[in-house]
Amino acid sequence: MLDTRLADQWFAGSNAEDQALDEAMITTLRKDVGPRLAKLRDNAGKLTAEQAKGELHALRGAVSSIGLLACARPLRELERDWTTLAASTRLAKLTAADSNFTTGVAELYKRFPHLREP
Repeated sequence: MLDTRLADQWFAGSNAEDQALDEAMITTLRKDVGPRLAKLRDNAGKLTAEQAKGELHALRGAVSSIGLLACARPLRELERDWTTLAASTRLAKLTAADSNFTTGVAELYKRFPHLREP
């Protein structure tokens, strides 16, 4: 679920000041991405392809940059194929991305104790 190489670039070897920033970043990400995925899932049938692809692109960037690649993968597929996918497939991929996000964040907390899981 977690690309440890990317995660290590962000969080390994952080000094005290960096650790506080790391913790704030993950807290913000956790509070932001989950609700945005839920909102996207709830509104998937109402969004234009352009709106959906824009939000998917933004979410994918947020999670992939810190190594949550298992979450980014279904988002990438959705962004690429949104117009050709059935509604049920869109929902399944959004659900998978959400589940992978939760699992990936849990892995970050386990790997980097300074992030202090809430």
